[in-house]
Amino acid sequence: MTRSWRLLLALAGTALLVAMVWVIGPDVIANGVREAGWWLLPILALHAVVYALNALAWWVALPPTADRPSLGAAFRISVIGFAMNFVTPIVNAGGEPYRIAALAPTLGTARATGVVLLYVLIHAVSSLLLWLTAIALALTTLPLDAATRSALGVALVLVLAALAVVLAGQRGGVVVRLARLLERLRLRRLSAWLAGRRDGLATVDAELV
Repeated sequence: MTRSWRLLLALAGTALLVAMVWVIGPDVIANGVREAGWWLLPILALHAVVYALNALAWWVALPPTADRPSLGAAFRISVIGFAMNFVTPIVNAGGEPYRIAALAPTLGTARATGVVLLYVLIHAVSSLLLWLTAIALALTTLPLDAATRSALGVALVLVLAALAVVLAGQRGGVVVRLARLLERLRLRRLSAWLAGRRDGLATVDAELV
């Protein structure tokens, strides 16, 4: 990412922050901070631990090569990415492009994309495991009627199926397979674009395995 782009994004981020403060109202924010009082410190500390563990999980999953980002860089990229996701309108999709752009200068675009997809997969697996644990605990510890128990049983099967799909995609070259599927749609421009980037797509898949 060039210096001009960084400056432009910094200005855009500053403008967005100012707009958010203006819309919410400085008085509302100040009152919220006063009401939280000293509890604000443990809340911030708890979030810092969560983000640190998140970044650590991502960093450990990366191949230990010379160009692997440091743990501090992974933490910084994670926090900024989450912040961008939280402020992205409608869909939380701002953080992933930022992560790719932040890693591309050292890893290259293809590897950076693969690393970020790995990051997304880690989140997906952790979320599915959380749901799996919650459903299992509900089924084994709570007094449930037949309808609720049946609904949770269906949810359990769906979560297990989703987990199997995510893990199979992580091990089976999901990016190249998806590209081949799209090529079969016979969309000329898309097919030509994908055909010219097969090596890059294979590099993306290599980061997921």
